[in-house]
Amino acid sequence: MSKALSVVTDHNLLEQISYEKEKFPYHAGVDIFDHFINGEINCHWHEEVEFDYVLEGEMECRIHLSSGHEKTEILQAGDGVFINTKYLHSAIQRTPGTRAFYLLFPAELFKLSVSKVIFQKYMDPVLKTAFPGLFLFSEKQEDVDILSSIKMISRLSSEDPALELKLLEKLCHLWQCLYLRLQDIEKLDIFSRQETLKEQRIRVMTAFIHSHYPENITIDQIASSAHISRSECFRCFQTVVKKSPVEYLTEYRLSIAAKLLRITSRSIQDIGAGTGFHQPSYFGKLFKKTFGLSPSQYRNKTGPVP
Repeated sequence: MSKALSVVTDHNLLEQISYEKEKFPYHAGVDIFDHFINGEINCHWHEEVEFDYVLEGEMECRIHLSSGHEKTEILQAGDGVFINTKYLHSAIQRTPGTRAFYLLFPAELFKLSVSKVIFQKYMDPVLKTAFPGLFLFSEKQEDVDILSSIKMISRLSSEDPALELKLLEKLCHLWQCLYLRLQDIEKLDIFSRQETLKEQRIRVMTAFIHSHYPENITIDQIASSAHISRSECFRCFQTVVKKSPVEYLTEYRLSIAAKLLRITSRSIQDIGAGTGFHQPSYFGKLFKKTFGLSPSQYRNKTGPVP
């Protein structure tokens, strides 16, 4: 379960999850933050619940709350986080070489594979609250059982002939630990899940960017896609994504270019033009400034993967 994958989102920042086994849906692996632009996993969300466990280094994790607030914590090796379904979240490494195990699975896994009683009694109470997530720290006794469960899952081998049985057993134990930990849920910080107007606009504008990034799109066009002014466009991005629309667009283009360099044999000029960089020299200069390597050096170091 140690395969590193990029975060791929659709036009609504919804992460596209590809399950390793369709009949037993889960997604697990290791995020190597050095592979991401500026060591950052950009803002995204998914229907699945997520558990992360920091294997090495230090990362800053942010959960974006629908009330316009956010929860941010610094997680070190041995710490982790639970992220509830549908919440926007992002992470960035604080030290080079940070690696984190991630586990995502749909809540319906219990509904289908175990029993509706288990789902209704233990899953629904967590999923239906306006509870965004829980940061887990190795020095806190109340978090130890959850962290240990995630760690055990991270050590499962995809080649294990009894993988599904062991994984189901450990997922049940993991959710049991989380459920018991959240018995005090009324005392935790609960926020309204009502989506803010800025978040609604961000979903529309990022949809436009993801659909038109190869083109020479402008800030005016991005703003117009959500029927707002340029100034409101900048405010929305700074409030929700913590970046300007230009920064978001550029990083999205570069992330696609980097992925194509790793997994395809397309020419560098073709990749640059296909991701919105129509001047090869500018593409090369910006890519090197971002990754510390020229596109050709990056390809030689990381790919292409056969």
